[in-house]
Amino acid sequence: MMCGVPSAVQPATAETQDIADQTMPLLLMPMTKSLAGKLACMEYSIVELVLGLPLMVLAACAIGFCGPVWIILSCYVKITWKLCRTAGRTQ
Repeated sequence: MMCGVPSAVQPATAETQDIADQTMPLLLMPMTKSLAGKLACMEYSIVELVLGLPLMVLAACAIGFCGPVWIILSCYVKITWKLCRTAGRTQ
């Protein structure tokens, strides 16, 4: 498993399958609507049919932002800790 994404060798977990089952209908739904001769995207009347969409979008944004920030900070702390430990040995 690399970066939290199931590889081709490793089967998907039940959690991954649940997420895929919840988001797959969004990929198959048309999200555009013709209003007064103009094309409107993600209008409320289109999205209100999907229960929990606002929470799903909010969770996806939080994971998409916090996940990489957490990885960057944890790597930075680990590298800094190793450098300080190495510098302490050489003095």
